[in-house]
Amino acid sequence: MSRRRTAYALAVVIATGTALPVPAQPAGGDRVTYRADGKVVTEAGEVQDSARGVELAVGGKGKSIPAQDIVRVEYGTLTGVAPAELAAARTLDDSSDAGKAQAAFADLVKKAAAAPDRTRRHLAYREAAAALRALEGKTGADLAADLRPVADRLAAAATLARASWEGWPAARGAARLYAELGDFAKAAETCAQLAAAPGLSPAQRHDAQLSAAAFHYHGGRPAAAEVLLAAVEKDGDAGPDRDRLAVLRAAAGGAGQLRPAVEAARDPAAKAVGTALLGNALAAANQPREAMWEYLRVEVVYAADRDARVVALTRLAAAAEKQGNKERADQYRDKLSRVR
Repeated sequence: MSRRRTAYALAVVIATGTALPVPAQPAGGDRVTYRADGKVVTEAGEVQDSARGVELAVGGKGKSIPAQDIVRVEYGTLTGVAPAELAAARTLDDSSDAGKAQAAFADLVKKAAAAPDRTRRHLAYREAAAALRALEGKTGADLAADLRPVADRLAAAATLARASWEGWPAARGAARLYAELGDFAKAAETCAQLAAAPGLSPAQRHDAQLSAAAFHYHGGRPAAAEVLLAAVEKDGDAGPDRDRLAVLRAAAGGAGQLRPAVEAARDPAAKAVGTALLGNALAAANQPREAMWEYLRVEVVYAADRDARVVALTRLAAAAEKQGNKERADQYRDKLSRVR
């Protein structure tokens, strides 16, 4: 199949996950939007999928893009879906009406029930991702009623896309929603299932395992966390995750061991998870004020770590609510809507 180079302009707002309208998809061509060197870029070519990410063939040359860096993949064709209907759903997805986009992709999911795996898992992921965006702006009872169904939809999409790149963002999004709900067991289970996906790189597998261990610690299940930490250690060198492994190992020792481990860590991800866990340890030691300072440190200093930030904001909102400060609690929850 012939491919033609075309230039596209795409403005992606990372904080909200929304995007400005983009030009129509070229017939028969794939397009990948991904993060690289602090920028968001889009390239057209031919995509091959795996749990690790995508291989993009551009002008006879291949490029590997890891799943955690992918913003979006637009396939030139999806077998079993009418091109006009697919284009209409994509147009809605690029608009501000996530609810309509979700409905459009849900309709395509039903129509494509007998379509090939790539079509079914990609449409399921797009529907779940639109459902996640549709949570923005919801509060109170409306939000409470939708959080778990959306988390479950993302988790189901992750299972369906277990051998493809969509499994990564779907599972991570589901885990954050479960954490927001306080269901750390389900958050950990979702990350552990992601870690078991075939074809992940060792670094990706370790990342998912360590995330699962952190959620277990947040949920008060150190024994379950230890099993995952042992699995990472059994693999040998944890590479860039050495600091995070050390911090999580220190979590079982409470604030006395966590604080020096966090101070010694160089990796921002290790400092973020360690600081959130330090907040937990201080709260458990009946030091609520000191705990709040640690959660605030996560929010201000380590805001790039979405997992730790969800935990910190959820606990800050709960503390503000307990103190009768509804305005402050609402402010924290509003920030949560931009982290999910």
